[in-house]
Amino acid sequence: MKFGKVLRLQAGLSWNKAYKDFFVDYKSLKKYIKSSKADASCSKDALTREFKEKLDLEFEKVKACYLKKLAIIEEELGKVDLEKDSEAKRIIRTSKQNLVRLTSFVKLNCLALRKIAKKFDKNIPSDKASCSTSVFIDVKASELLQQCVAKEDDFYSRINAALFASASLNEAAEENLEELEIQEELPVYDDLDIDGLPVGQISRMHIAMVPNELGRRIEIPVIVAKGKMSGPVLGITSALHGNELNGIPLISRLFKSLNVEELRGKD
Repeated sequence: MKFGKVLRLQAGLSWNKAYKDFFVDYKSLKKYIKSSKADASCSKDALTREFKEKLDLEFEKVKACYLKKLAIIEEELGKVDLEKDSEAKRIIRTSKQNLVRLTSFVKLNCLALRKIAKKFDKNIPSDKASCSTSVFIDVKASELLQQCVAKEDDFYSRINAALFASASLNEAAEENLEELEIQEELPVYDDLDIDGLPVGQISRMHIAMVPNELGRRIEIPVIVAKGKMSGPVLGITSALHGNELNGIPLISRLFKSLNVEELRGKD
């Protein structure tokens, strides 16, 4: 699909409705290149100057839109009180979404300006490389893109700092953190030998499985609660799939609640 069509499709998307009138007029610039190539009465320098003016107008249109929408986002965030405002999280989530869309808008249109500038230079090449429209627009686009990245980083830093400052752990959260306590220096075995584990105790270990792409063996954490009396053995697994994380703290919580002295199950 040609880039001009991609640009028009993006401008027509529902979430880009707020930016629709500020997209680069790629089609008009393309027509100018075609007519200029066929016009033998104008010098290359005159055509280049005129095209640069057109590019500059399109660039300033994009930049003005960015600064205006960015100011709106910052104004919304400035009103948020994380401790008192029940809608704070919703406002932050919406602001993040709007900032991502705004940054994408700038990146896409800077790409459009660079592409159309290269097309002009290809069809009406300048005698001096330093005077090309590509060099002219690259400088402007790079500055704006750097500004976008800096603003995005600043936005996330401010939000994260504010959220951290306003956060307070309740008892349930503290318990959850305890459940995620990392066990260091666990022994590693090639297989799970339940018979060899001590009775009346909870044992923790890693079982080495198949090697990964780097040749290192994948280790699986295992906890075994071995009762003092004979009985059936129950196995519980978690995180078999990458997004199934709830089972990990639940298993940890289960083992904390066990009284191994009264537990049946060792054979």
